[in-house]
Formats: sequence, C-alpha cells, structure tokens
Amino acid sequence: MDVRKEDESGLTCTVCQDRRRYQPSEMLGMYAFLKRVTVHYSKGGSRSSIDGALMILSLQPRLPDSLQGSEPDDEWYQPSIDLATTPKTTFHRASTMATAASSVIGSRSCNFITTVTAGNAIHCSYHARARSTDRNHAKAPKSEWEGASLRNSRVSCNVILPLMSKGNSRVPVMELGNALVNHQQAVTNMLGSKRKSML
Repeated sequence: MDVRKEDESGLTCTVCQDRRRYQPSEMLGMYAFLKRVTVHYSKGGSRSSIDGALMILSLQPRLPDSLQGSEPDDEWYQPSIDLATTPKTTFHRASTMATAASSVIGSRSCNFITTVTAGNAIHCSYHARARSTDRNHAKAPKSEWEGASLRNSRVSCNVILPLMSKGNSRVPVMELGNALVNHQQAVTNMLGSKRKSML
C-alpha cells in the first residue's frame, strides 16, 4: 500500500491515482456529460428567469419514493421547493414577472446546457495521451469519448470540466486557459452558437 496517497484526501486521478499534492503543476479535471436542454419561456426559459425560479416551481413537488428522505432530498430539493413556493420570496415575485413576460413573448424557448458527472477526475495530460493511444490502437481504435467512458467507470462523458483551487495554483496559466477553452468549445458546439459569457 502506498502511504503517500493516504496523506491527502480529495479527488484522485483515475489513471495515476495521485492527488493534487503530488502533481501540483498538472491540470486536474472532472469527466462530465453535457447535454443541451430546451426550456420554454413559461417554464423559466426567459432571461428574466435566469435565477431558476420558474424552473424550481415547475419541478415535481416531491422526489420519487426511492429518493425521499435521502440527503439530497433533505438538504437541497425540499428546501428549494419550500423557498420557491413561499409567496414572500423573491423567487415567487420573479416567477410572477416571468409568467407575465412569457404571455407576451408567446411560444419562444431558450437553450441551456446541463452538466452531470460521475465524480471521476483525471489529469488533462493523461487524457490527451490516452486519447492519442485510443485513436491509434492497432486492433480496436476508439473515439476520444469512447475511451474516456471506459476510464470514467463506463459512464458517458463528452467533456472535461477543469478544476481550479488554491491547491493547484502551480498549474501553468496556459494549461488552465487551454482546459477552459476546450470546455467552452464543447459548450459552444452543443448550443450551436457562441455565448457572450463563459458563465
């Protein structure tokens, strides 16, 4: 057993099993799956609803039975629903204004990106090497994300979400910039148009 890997908690690279402390100059990212979601204006798709008020209000009042009483239900879902349905909150006022605006706008929709992850991290340099190896494999060549899915515990992925913290402040700025550009390019390709902001 490698004692050095027990000293630090946190994300571990799925390839080398090292954490940030032992490779502080390597960019660490999280395998993630991006999906485009079209939201109707009446369901929170308008720019005035960007705070998510109508989206929260359009959710089911309860999670499925299998998730009720779970930590996400108790700590996130129910408090969000309770806050959104309280008449005195800004959520409610924002949703009322957005509903009025949506009646004027009609049947327009807006596109958003949703991101999910299985929680598997990888050093970006290892992903780049693995991508090249997968593509050039003599017997069974794979696409970039086909191979990445295998490293991501067979969970679908189509982007690497770059992770920054004080713990990896020694990552070269150029490497961080490239990781952010790659992520934003994936989002732009998914939406079909370039966004005005990285947020």
